[in-house]
Amino acid sequence: MTEEINFEKISLDLVNQGYSIYKNFLPTAEAQQILAHSLQIYKQDNFQPAGIGKGDEWQRNQSIRGDEIYWIENPEKTAHVANFYAKIRALALFFNRDLFIGINYIEMHFAIYPAGKFYKKHFDSFKGSDKRKVSFVLYLNPDWQSDDGGELRIYTRDKQQVDVLPEMGTLVCFLSNEILHEVRAPKNRKRVSLTGWMRKDELKDVLVDFSR
Repeated sequence: MTEEINFEKISLDLVNQGYSIYKNFLPTAEAQQILAHSLQIYKQDNFQPAGIGKGDEWQRNQSIRGDEIYWIENPEKTAHVANFYAKIRALALFFNRDLFIGINYIEMHFAIYPAGKFYKKHFDSFKGSDKRKVSFVLYLNPDWQSDDGGELRIYTRDKQQVDVLPEMGTLVCFLSNEILHEVRAPKNRKRVSLTGWMRKDELKDVLVDFSR
């Protein structure tokens, strides 16, 4: 039987420290299916180099960010991703009840960091916008070791550093406008994740019905 996810723990972590690290959010077999799906898309050259900024300020700058991404347009209808999306949606609804955060839209993409690529310190909220409320990252890397690098480095409220290995099935959530973080370069292998944001958008911008 699959262990029930403790949404309350994740919510309390966000309140108390601004981030939560939850191992085994997905069973290994399920995470492996998502990994295989992402790598198939990657082999078909459907990923694009990621950029920074938004609108007229958007740019590619590999001295800041070197990952490649693939946006998932319809996660609830995408093979192997739909079950994870259902769990993330349930978590977002829990946040709405527990934290009164008003999430009404979820967006997400696959992200691959080739060996040697990184993402320097940043916040996930765009300048002048607070639509992104909670960031989440599901890691999809089997048998990842500390020598492989690729850690997510979180800068905490009390000015400490917390490094998270991108181990398969681990979910990290954090407050998008509060937690400064970076991605350290993987050393000898690709680092794969499913990354997204729980958002509060104007109704005209919402593309997924979040009221169900």
